[in-house]
Amino acid sequence: MLDEGEVNSQSNLATEIGLTRARVTQLLNLQKLPPAIVAQLSAAKDPAQIAFYTERRLRSATKLASARKQLRAFRNVSEEFLALQHQFPPT
Repeated sequence: MLDEGEVNSQSNLATEIGLTRARVTQLLNLQKLPPAIVAQLSAAKDPAQIAFYTERRLRSATKLASARKQLRAFRNVSEEFLALQHQFPPT
């Protein structure tokens, strides 16, 4: 709606779709993650891995200024997942 000019601001978009402006900002920021992160998340097949990468975990990376920092943060989260997998292997 923003891209197509149906609304002219995130505030107007929020009103139009019934969300808060803060929530719209959070969702739009997720779309700005580097393509490498999006590709890795899209390729995930393991249900435990998919469940691990919550929006809340990813949101912290969206606050970082550069793609390089976002990738590093994502790598840290991925390492956290691997450590948990080793600590609590699937049965």
